[in-house]
This record gives sequence, C-alpha cells and structure tokens, in this order.
Amino acid sequence: MVDHNEVPIKEFNDALEALKAAKYTWEKFMDDTDGLKQFKADPLFEPVFLRGIARFKGIPSLQEAKERLEMHMKPKPDKFVPILEKLVDYIDAIAEPKREEANKLFMTAIDKIAEWAKAGKTMDAMLVKIAEDLDLHAASDEVMTVSNSVTEAIKQRKELHKVWKALGDLNEANEVYMGKATKFQKDLDTESSANIALIIILVLLVVLSIGGVVYCKTQKKCCFAEQDEVSAEGGDSDKTLFKKEIKSKSSKKKNNKESLMPSFQVAEEEA
Repeated sequence: MVDHNEVPIKEFNDALEALKAAKYTWEKFMDDTDGLKQFKADPLFEPVFLRGIARFKGIPSLQEAKERLEMHMKPKPDKFVPILEKLVDYIDAIAEPKREEANKLFMTAIDKIAEWAKAGKTMDAMLVKIAEDLDLHAASDEVMTVSNSVTEAIKQRKELHKVWKALGDLNEANEVYMGKATKFQKDLDTESSANIALIIILVLLVVLSIGGVVYCKTQKKCCFAEQDEVSAEGGDSDKTLFKKEIKSKSSKKKNNKESLMPSFQVAEEEA
C-alpha cells in the first residue's frame, strides 16, 4: 500500500524527525538548566506537571501559579493544593529568562507535533482511499488482511482523537468554570468586606451615641441636667416671669383706679 507514489510517506517521516529534534532540544535544556532540572526530575513531572504545561502552553509565571493555587484554596483547599504548592516552589527557583527560553523551546516542539499530526492525517486519508480501491477491485485475501490492519489502526486513532478532543473540551469548560468561580468568590469577598466595614461603622456610631448619653448622664448635661439648671435655662423661670408680669399688670390697673378716685371726690365736693 505504501508503494503508491501518492501516499505522502516522506512528508510524514520528515515531520516525525523534526518533532524528535525539537523534543530532544527542549528536554536537553530542561536537564542542563538549574531549577528546571529539579522540576523535571520530580516523579510528578510527566504524569501531572507536563500535562499542565501542555495545557497552558508553557511553564506558568510565578504570579500565575500563585493565582492558580489561590483558586483551589477557596472555598476550601482541594486535593490539588499540595501539587500546586510544589509547583509554586519549583517556579520560584527558576530564573525568569530560563523559564521563558524553556517555554519557547516547548512551543517549538508543540508546533512540530501539529505538523506531524497534519502529515499523519493526510497519509491516513490516502491509505483509506487505497484500501477502498483494493476492496473494490477484489484484491487477494493476503492484501486485504494487510489493508484491514492499516485501516483498523486509522480507525483507532480517530476514536482516540475523539476522546482527546472531548477531554480538551472538558478541560476548557472546567477552566471557564474555575474562572467564574474565582470571580464570584472575589466579588463575594469584596461584598463581605464592604458589609463588614458598614457593620463596623454602625457599631461605632452606636458606641458613640451610647457614650454621649452616658457622658450626659454622668456629667448631668442636656436632658439629664438638675432641676435648678433647667430652670435657669427656661422652664420654671418662664412661669415665674409670666406670673410677675400678670401681677405687675394687676397692680398697675389698681393704681390707675386709685389715682382716679380723688378726682371723683373733688367733683362731688364742688357740687
């Protein structure tokens, strides 16, 4: 089947060799660089950390790693916290220029993977077409056995790709969920802080009000003043002044009446 000139075998092999070279360059840089080599030597690197690096297209910055750790701390620490704490420690020990260089080499390898996968997909499509032609022209059993083994492997790769894509979609959905959950938690923390601040202000106002009342009571001020002090400011003094004014008016009327009496007496005598 691969003897057909239309099958891009060379293109596929070239893409594969380019991928191997890019992978080797990245791994060697990781093995020879202080900080990175300790990170790569961790037993969790390939099964856990490498998957995260591939997912986020490189080793995250220290700030990004801390934010990721914070996301898994709320509302309560989950099972990923110990792993993320190790990640933060590893990244903290890696020089920033080295981290950036490692990411550059890693993304080069990722690009080569994409080119290799594209070449493989093109080759698979051509092999499936050849298998259909062989079946159409009633090829021998031996040839069809080989053809079926090839096409079966292609079918398995397609199914594996479906699983990989579904996992990728799930990871993206989880990332969106984590982002929304983090934003919600931050908004909730902000609202809680604002409520706490309002409660503190209200408590202070209440305390100040109670303190003012206690002060007035102990110092006998305002509404807690003694009776004579109240009179001096108003109250009974106003009543006394009113009585004096009434009494004064009554006396004045009486005096006026008495002052008129002699005039009446003189007038009677003259008469």
